[in-house]
Formats: sequence, C-alpha cells, structure tokens
Amino acid sequence: MAKNNGGRPPKTVDRSRVIDLASKGLTREQIAAMCEISPATLKRRFDELIKTGHEWRNGSLMQKQFEVAQSGNPTMLIWLGKQYLGQSDKQELTGKDGAPFQLFTNVQLPNSEAK
Repeated sequence: MAKNNGGRPPKTVDRSRVIDLASKGLTREQIAAMCEISPATLKRRFDELIKTGHEWRNGSLMQKQFEVAQSGNPTMLIWLGKQYLGQSDKQELTGKDGAPFQLFTNVQLPNSEAK
C-alpha cells in the first residue's frame, strides 16, 4: 500500500480528453483549467499527450489544406508550393520598355572652398 505523504490525492484526468482538447487548439493553460488541474501538473503528467493532440491538429489542418488545393483553389496551391516546394514570387525591377533598371542620382557636393 502506498504511503500518503499528506498531499492531495492525484486528480483523475481523462487522457483522451487531454488529447481531444489539444487537437482543437486549446492552450496548455486552457486545457489545465478545463481539467481542473494546475498548468504545472498538466505539463508534468500530460505533456506528451498534449504534443500528440497538437500533432493531430496540425495533421488535420494540413489534410484539409491539401484537399482545398486539390480541388483547384489557386491561393492554396500557391501557398502550399511556397511552404513545401520552395517556390516564391519572382520580383524584378526593369527600366523603360523592359530595359535594365538604371539608377541615377544627382548629388550636389558642397563647395569645398572656404570663403
């Protein structure tokens, strides 16, 4: 039989609820409040479950984004291409009629002769 050191008995927390709440994007503080435990206790006892829930959330979002892109949404196709394929918008500066860009500055130097 375990000896009681005078502290509170451990609160029973449903492990699947911790994963579910994390998978919905709740913060650790929000999950702790909903499970009626301190954030420190949540971190100590359930940190791996929270990480699992966050990975489920991220995977679910990525699946949905991929579905939207595959349905032909050009914005999502461009965004995913930038995120995962290293694609970027190409920006070029050109001069008049596509000629190379030239920079001219007129700088007037102060008269070096003291009067």
